[in-house]
Amino acid sequence: MRINKYLSSAGVCSRRKADGLVEEGRVRINQKTASLGDNVAEGDEVYVDGEMVVPSLSKVLIAFNKPLGIVSTCGHYRGNIIDFIDYPERIYPIGRLDKDSSGLILLTNQGDFANALTRTQNHVEKEYEVEVDRDITKDFLDRMREGIYLGELDKTTIPCEVHAISKRRFNIILTQGLNRQIRRMSKGMQKQVAFWLAVCCRTDVMVLDEPVDGLDPVMRRQVWSLLMQDVAERETTVLVSSHNLRELEDVCDHVGIMSKGKVLLERSLSSLQGNVSKIQVAFKDGAEPDLSGFEIIHET
Repeated sequence: MRINKYLSSAGVCSRRKADGLVEEGRVRINQKTASLGDNVAEGDEVYVDGEMVVPSLSKVLIAFNKPLGIVSTCGHYRGNIIDFIDYPERIYPIGRLDKDSSGLILLTNQGDFANALTRTQNHVEKEYEVEVDRDITKDFLDRMREGIYLGELDKTTIPCEVHAISKRRFNIILTQGLNRQIRRMSKGMQKQVAFWLAVCCRTDVMVLDEPVDGLDPVMRRQVWSLLMQDVAERETTVLVSSHNLRELEDVCDHVGIMSKGKVLLERSLSSLQGNVSKIQVAFKDGAEPDLSGFEIIHET
């Protein structure tokens, strides 16, 4: 049996994480540091970080109704699901539910079983009931069914089944397991609705926080185009906060940089591009550099 499958079957971690442990030199087979692809024969002793791995003889599968506030991880976080259940053998969750979500989650010590349930290509359905903070529209449901582009992950979700339960609750069935997928999908749609409402109010000043975060490339261009048109036609003042400086270069004519609630810099974009540079300098032996000729905006 290959070393990554052995560690997965023993409930140590997934095969992918096992490969990482091997690459880091943290795994030994008998007295030899393991390499990727090594096989474990009958009678071999396997160690991870100096501790011997003893495969469990019993197969464990736990169905747990996870309450709110519990983190679905094996990591050393306060309120993690492993400490909460406190099972006498090593187990780990199959998939995850967010800290702010509740419902059924399975835990096991069977690596192959966990992999079979979580691989997207196996099309295992996972059903969720979701409540959002505004009324659900037909367009919202249609877009969720078709797949949503998640800018933070640079991925488009696989088409799925979505049905409204009430004005603000819907049922969704997924065969994909992206990190915080449902929240990200809902966030992208809610972001669009909030933006269109802000534009329709036709205010003199708009304050937008990450207005295109989570939107697909086509919708991002539409949002910026509409904002620029509004500024040109009505002379609207638009204040935008964003971490995407490259994108702001295309739409802003004045830029400010903030850190920890303080404005470090405020200039026209042309002045900023022509006179400000970011440099990183390292000095040996704690030498103190002479920076008297520089205007330092921010120092770490």
